[in-house]
Amino acid sequence: MIGGNGFNYGLTTGSSYFVGDFDGREFYAVTNVKWLEQGADSYTGVTWDAPYTNGNFRYFISWMNNWNYAGKLPWDTFNGNASIVREIRLKTAPDGLKLVQKPVWNLLDDFPIIMDIRGGDIHTGQENIFKDFHGRSYSIETQIDVADLTEGKFGFAVRDGDGQHADLTYDKSINEFVFNREYSRIKVDVEEFNRPQRVIVHPKEGKIKLEILVDRNAVEVFINDGEYVLSNLILNDLSSDGLRLWTDGHVHLDYLKLRNSSEITIS
Repeated sequence: MIGGNGFNYGLTTGSSYFVGDFDGREFYAVTNVKWLEQGADSYTGVTWDAPYTNGNFRYFISWMNNWNYAGKLPWDTFNGNASIVREIRLKTAPDGLKLVQKPVWNLLDDFPIIMDIRGGDIHTGQENIFKDFHGRSYSIETQIDVADLTEGKFGFAVRDGDGQHADLTYDKSINEFVFNREYSRIKVDVEEFNRPQRVIVHPKEGKIKLEILVDRNAVEVFINDGEYVLSNLILNDLSSDGLRLWTDGHVHLDYLKLRNSSEITIS
């Protein structure tokens, strides 16, 4: 795995990698270059042994920032974040061997569940199910059945308020997931920051599975058990502490768990 420039692949800076064989002296690639994720803020990633797992995964952490705008961000005492620790595995996917990422297994153990939905329907125009929720640091785990969403979209607006939000949208008609941070309070005049990230995600048996980790200035999204990952900084006021789930059609929540950190409140 190599920190690289993804412009020739329609991506930005990030972690590129090859799958192959290592004989102790030389590495023999059996794939073309692949990219670990589709977000803009995951660079200089490093891995280390997970000693009690029989070698079936490694731990991974990266710098959440991007050299195309790191010097233009409005921070004085630090610049960027470390990502959460992730488990990284080699998996056979429809497009061949690839590395997948998931949050480390015990990350959320101390985050209390404050909403747990088992089987619920979301329709166009209905009241926001998170209308009483206010928080800056939380996690969402959900599996959404999009089989009936034939021509529509659904999405989460995280860190929502005062006209600021980061938008995570899935369009069933073209199987496209989009992360858009255009509505940050602070505008960074660099295309890399303002361009939405897009990835083709096919439902599995009609379902999309998401793990979304939201913090004061960062959002990390894991789709379909980490087959696709988008990590991005956000630059919102602390007052933008709402959360919305919407659809322009109809979706079914197989489940949805909302977990809090110490900064969460329900009014």
